[in-house]
Amino acid sequence: MELLKRFFLYFRDDEGYLVQYNDMMGKGFTDIRHLIWIIITILLVVLFIKLSKKYKDQVVRFFRVVLVFMFIQRLAHQIVRAVIMVESPFWRALTPAHLCTMMIYLLPIVVIFNIEKIKKPVYFFSVLGGVITILDGDYFSSIFMPFGTIEGMFAHTVLVVSSITLMYIEKEHFNLNDVKKIYIMMAIMTLWSTSLNMLLLYLNPVYDPNYLYLVKNMLPVEMGKYFIFIYLLVFTIIVSLTYLFNNLRNKEKIKKEISENKYKILTSGVLVIVYVYLLCILNHLFVVK
Repeated sequence: MELLKRFFLYFRDDEGYLVQYNDMMGKGFTDIRHLIWIIITILLVVLFIKLSKKYKDQVVRFFRVVLVFMFIQRLAHQIVRAVIMVESPFWRALTPAHLCTMMIYLLPIVVIFNIEKIKKPVYFFSVLGGVITILDGDYFSSIFMPFGTIEGMFAHTVLVVSSITLMYIEKEHFNLNDVKKIYIMMAIMTLWSTSLNMLLLYLNPVYDPNYLYLVKNMLPVEMGKYFIFIYLLVFTIIVSLTYLFNNLRNKEKIKKEISENKYKILTSGVLVIVYVYLLCILNHLFVVK
């Protein structure tokens, strides 16, 4: 019974916040379980890609069921967190504002209803959000792993494995129009998270919001005050590499697309830089203390 309580229930910490059990004896990033998780995720990707070559329809149906289960499981968990007021105000538990959380809700909807217009960008962000969390190692601060940890690990693994496998099955290839959609979606998400950061600070400074890590740099490397520009640079490199590697076998297509859209690319680049600069101003005027 005590084991079940530690696994499912929330407890008051020394500061009075409701948290799941954490013995603080894990090694975090250097924990052997972290390495095992990374290896298992890679092996699952390889396994499902191989299975899809022979059992494509079955693999697609399997992931649809898994994605629906992931959606329901996360929603149920967040409703419980809202009811018992793990976060303040309570509606924060029901408001997806981090990249991976947004994708946990969006990816199942896009796959089940086959929303083609945003499918590739959602696949991209699902893999990106899942990989960032998997590499981070935050789940291993405790030796004992409660439900919240297991549920989070399951969700992020599903984001990565299902998205890569479905992209492979559907033979999705990114073009410049998809790259544009990725930037538009990122712009919408950053504006959404910035708005929530500002709203929560306005309601009560003690909430200390940092959605999408736009307020405080969460990476171990010091980046200075305007670290969001570094985020943008890294993000741009990842998007560019995704586009290039995805079309590696068709170099002529890359040359043609870039040649025909060079002015649009330049204009879009300037707009993105201006947009991010404005976000920096908003975050540092209204959120950063």
